[in-house]
Amino acid sequence: MFKAMKKVIDCLVIANSVFIVGVLAGGAGLYFYAKNPTNQAKAKAYLTNQITKLIPVPDIKLPTSTGPALPF
Repeated sequence: MFKAMKKVIDCLVIANSVFIVGVLAGGAGLYFYAKNPTNQAKAKAYLTNQITKLIPVPDIKLPTSTGPALPF
């Protein structure tokens, strides 16, 4: 019984260690990817493009002439 419990605990420890190493490696990779100036420029251009698509453009008609002058 104790050998079976020990095997289960060992498997959980190994799985946890693999998970932690994966999270740390992924975080380091993401950090260095985000710090790259080329990738920052790409991200800014993409976000700017997406945001400008969401902003509505008002349909404003400007007058072609003005009215008469006001008397003082």
